Amino acid sequence: MNIVDIIILIILLINSISGLTKGFIVSVFNLLGLLLSFFIAKNYYKVIVNYIKETPSIYTKILDFVNNRVYGLMEGMGNSKADSFFDIFKLPKPIKEIMINSEQFRNTSTETVSSLNNFFVGSLTDILINIISFVLAFFIAWGIIQILIGLLDLLAHLPIIKQFNRMLGFGFGLIKGILIIFLIFALITPVVTMYSEGLIAKSIFDSNIGYYFYSNNIIIEYFKTSGFLTG
Repeated sequence: MNIVDIIILIILLINSISGLTKGFIVSVFNLLGLLLSFFIAKNYYKVIVNYIKETPSIYTKILDFVNNRVYGLMEGMGNSKADSFFDIFKLPKPIKEIMINSEQFRNTSTETVSSLNNFFVGSLTDILINIISFVLAFFIAWGIIQILIGLLDLLAHLPIIKQFNRMLGFGFGLIKGILIIFLIFALITPVVTMYSEGLIAKSIFDSNIGYYFYSNNIIIEYFKTSGFLTG
């Protein structure tokens, strides 16, 4: 067990206790709010994507960042095959499958290293912009929903429903904690990819629990099947 495993267990414990103290009503609406924020972000993140891509000052910074990281990681690889490129970035399986199955990759995988570099820069830039846009849309929606949930908290303290409220809240808090962990690992995927030899990446790969949430992430799998990661 390493620090990542401990953090995961702490998140689960905190959310379970939070569900117990807040109770069923607020916990349920917190969970529903989390899911609703997710789907609102999924439906409207493209608005932010388009804004970023149409704003050169922002888009260029993201592109330059990815370009520098890709060329820095690939420096000195020579004429390595495409498989070696994927190994360097340690991408989650769903993202790797999307890139391998893309028409652009099929057209460049047998060409020069320079072509592969350009492919990775373009693909990873699109993925990073999508994730940034999703995160912004998610937290905007989540903030608005939290204001509404605060009003419902008044009902949760009525004496008649307080006891049952607390017991059922524990279970919903645990479920919420699991979803939050999946979300965190989905959001830090760009960090692990861009800094695959860094402390965060190494800690995840050395963690039994953490590696499972990273490599079998249900949120990234959903993004894969819904076309979110394809630009």
